[in-house]
Amino acid sequence: MSITINYDTEVADIHKIECACEGAERETCYMCDGTGVVITNRLELTMSNANFRHVMSCLGIDVSYCGDLDANELLDGIKNYRTGLGVRETSIDGNFISCGVDEEYMSIRLGNIRAIAEAYIAANQTEIPYC
Repeated sequence: MSITINYDTEVADIHKIECACEGAERETCYMCDGTGVVITNRLELTMSNANFRHVMSCLGIDVSYCGDLDANELLDGIKNYRTGLGVRETSIDGNFISCGVDEEYMSIRLGNIRAIAEAYIAANQTEIPYC
C-alpha cells in the first residue's frame, strides 16, 4: 500500500527542484546530471504508508490514510526539521522487515514535499489531498 500526493501542472509549467545530492556524488547523480537541480513538469511523491506516516510525524503532522494536508503547515514542519530526526534503523520482527530510513531519503522526500506545497501556495491553494 502507498500514499501519493501530487500537483498536476500544465505541460508548459516547469518546476526546478533542488536535488538532494551533495559533494562528490553530484558528479554522478542521475537525478540532476550534476547540475544540483531537477527539472520536471509533474510534482508527485509516492511513499509506503509507513514511510509517509513517519515523515509526517517528523514534521509534527498527524495523518491518517487519506485526507488533506495544509501546505503552510508542511512548509513550517520542513523549516523546523532537524537533521537526523527522521533516521530510523532497519528492524526485523518475525516475518515483518521494516527497512530503515536514512537522512538522504528524508532530504529527498522533504524536497519533494516542499516543491509540492510551494506549487499549491503559488496557485492560491493550501489544501493538498493525499491518499
